[in-house]
Amino acid sequence: MIRNIALLLVFGLGALYLAVLMVVAAPLLLLARFAIGAPPGIKRADQILQCPAEDYFPREDLA
Repeated sequence: MIRNIALLLVFGLGALYLAVLMVVAAPLLLLARFAIGAPPGIKRADQILQCPAEDYFPREDLA
């Protein structure tokens, strides 16, 4: 009985911790993506390599 309650607490608190971590980490990762200057259409990291340089550095900045 006590072992079942202990297992329930351990796994229940672990699942709760992971759920909170995902809810907190997802918006932070989105903010970080925009903070590094990724264009809004970027969904995955490998798409950054397919973007032209003008997405990051407009031509007037390069002159």
